[in-house]
Amino acid sequence: MDICEDEKVVLRKAPRNPVANLMGLGKGIFGEGLEHQRKMRSEWEEK
Repeated sequence: MDICEDEKVVLRKAPRNPVANLMGLGKGIFGEGLEHQRKMRSEWEEK
């Protein structure tokens, strides 16, 4: 992975399992999972 820092390019070793680095990335975006699901269902039923 290349990352620019100021005027330097820093090379870092690639992760062994890149998918593992994505786990939990979006946590909290939609609030609690079940709560968000109920809200979406109620909005759908209103239409």
